[in-house]
Amino acid sequence: MPLFIKKARFSEEIIKDSDDILRRIDIRLPIAITKPSVSVPPRSPVIFEFVLDTGADYANVFPSQLLHSSIIPDASGGMVPLLLYDCSMIFVNMCDVTLWLYSNLKEFRNKPFRIDLNGGVVILPENQIQKKNSENDHNNSTRDNLPNPLLGMNALIDAGLKIELNAQSHRYSVWTPD
Repeated sequence: MPLFIKKARFSEEIIKDSDDILRRIDIRLPIAITKPSVSVPPRSPVIFEFVLDTGADYANVFPSQLLHSSIIPDASGGMVPLLLYDCSMIFVNMCDVTLWLYSNLKEFRNKPFRIDLNGGVVILPENQIQKKNSENDHNNSTRDNLPNPLLGMNALIDAGLKIELNAQSHRYSVWTPD
């Protein structure tokens, strides 16, 4: 397996919440989104920092994040149930897309790794979340003040990727299949 991302740093944020100071650490993967029919990576991609979510089955995005990638949010991947924070359940669309993982190594900078998703990404309803309005919103993406998109572990398993996390040095590495 070739090394694709070498010793990238964990994302670390210090969050002040009243009198408490919390430290939030994420594994963020640089990923572009395209229509599944695209067979080559985009030349000028919109890259999102997808947060690795080891407890999720799917990748999750917001409609505006798809629109930034010139993709019309639709139900091309079907529908799935989504459990909200208040324990209510709604059904949301899945949009059939391809993800492109970008490397931090010079030899792969223009050769992102293609991740095909079974069913696509879950389209999260923007009206179900609170937009950034305080210092407490620590999971903020740079686009539209929405939380970063999430990448579920199943997508990595299906793609055959190997990820090594080094908690001591706060770094991760990724290998791609041959």
